[in-house]
Amino acid sequence: PYTIGAETPVTEALLHMTRLGVHHLPVINEHGAVGMFTATDVVLNQGGNAALLATSIAKATNIEDLIETSQRIPALHGQLVRGGATSSQIGETLSHMTDAITVRLLQLAEDQLGTPPVPYVWLAGGSQGRSEQSSHSDQDNALLISDEMEPGHDDYFAKLAKIVTDGLNACG
Repeated sequence: PYTIGAETPVTEALLHMTRLGVHHLPVINEHGAVGMFTATDVVLNQGGNAALLATSIAKATNIEDLIETSQRIPALHGQLVRGGATSSQIGETLSHMTDAITVRLLQLAEDQLGTPPVPYVWLAGGSQGRSEQSSHSDQDNALLISDEMEPGHDDYFAKLAKIVTDGLNACG
């Protein structure tokens, strides 16, 4: 069988698996077989991967899905630290995760409330706006609403803001 050494980097092992068209590779050292490297192992260990988390966020159909996905963000944070990412890279990555959650919450809120009566923009300030968030940050949000807004539109935007801010709180 095809094998890899115990010191083979994961990226090299994945490339080897791809070239060979296999999903399992025995891992050996000078004493013989010491384990099995599988495609499933990679998927499970990459669960904190930013791209996979962003995809999960975009596919979320409800707040429960978002909460479940957001619970993996601290693991991503730890992975970035252990991987030697700079504080800027970490802050930017975690801020992008919060941006993605915010966008999905806005989409879910609009699905629930209907089309906004006038155009608006959701603004994120503070650490999120500066792209320097950590795993657990506070919220500094605002709505910029079109000058076309009328007093009757207040209720829509109050409900929208509540859904999104409560959702962000629930997601940590």
